[in-house]
Amino acid sequence: MDTSDGYQPDLAATAQPTPGLTAPHLDGTQPAGSNGEDTSAEQILAARAAVAPGSRDPPHTIDPGIEVAGGCRCQGDRRRRVGLVETDQERLVLREPYASIVLWGRVLLLVVLLWGGLVSVLSTSPPPRSVEEFQAALRAGEVTYIIERGSGPSLNDLRWSAGPLFWYRVDGLWHVDEQGVAVYESADLAKDLYAAKARPFVRHENNGNNSQGIFPDWPFQVPVAHVGWLAGGAYVLAFLGMLGTARPRIGNRWAWFWLFTVGQVGAILFLMLEPRPVWWGVHEELPRSSQMGGRMGCLVSIGVAIVTGLAAFAIGEAVRLLVSVATGP
Repeated sequence: MDTSDGYQPDLAATAQPTPGLTAPHLDGTQPAGSNGEDTSAEQILAARAAVAPGSRDPPHTIDPGIEVAGGCRCQGDRRRRVGLVETDQERLVLREPYASIVLWGRVLLLVVLLWGGLVSVLSTSPPPRSVEEFQAALRAGEVTYIIERGSGPSLNDLRWSAGPLFWYRVDGLWHVDEQGVAVYESADLAKDLYAAKARPFVRHENNGNNSQGIFPDWPFQVPVAHVGWLAGGAYVLAFLGMLGTARPRIGNRWAWFWLFTVGQVGAILFLMLEPRPVWWGVHEELPRSSQMGGRMGCLVSIGVAIVTGLAAFAIGEAVRLLVSVATGP
């Protein structure tokens, strides 16, 4: 504008907006307010306070039509946050039944393995009984399981059970009569089994190595008729569960592999402790500890195997003592 003639425009008058006319937003919408008027200073300050850093929930008195920075509305942002909380709660509710099923499955497998381990320990070194006592129990139908070991006509070991938790060992198999013949041989056992009222389950073991290789023997040789395979199935399921666990808490998969094999009782420890101890239930979480690697797991598994063997021997001796006290020498 040419101002050479001394004319000075009234800047204050030009800066004031024309009543009823408002400048549109870039997207073509009009500023929010009442009756199309511009947003007041009080409303702008209230909107800025609602989205200020550190504020958690916008005031409920803010006009839901007021726009704030970023094109978000205060009430809409609050609804979205509430919706996210509700979604997390719904996911937690949906996961809870599956977590409970997994927890009770772990407990069931753990009980089966503990039962199989106890029966295996009790059958390893039971209290002695004479040949006559064994024959009397066999004729009475009290014997349910027999483990015999030998080669040829001779018997090196003969153990028998009157129930899963009551095991005995026939003493005096190496005794011979005046003619130099063993007191009780494989042929004598076959005759007694043929004449028995109820034929028990008989398992023959060679004098050689009956090992399952690197895997432990006891889960697959639980001496219980018809249901002994349950412990082996529980061991296999626990092993597969270990391989399928994404982030074990105590050790990585290699560490747990050595505990499952060399350590003998890795399946029991895994079901008891991973991914959280069974006594913690479903909801409680433990802080993730530093994991054992494969080398440390191998060393720990050797120590666990030694401790397990000593514990099994102590349990067997304690049971033998209790049986001797209850039934006499």
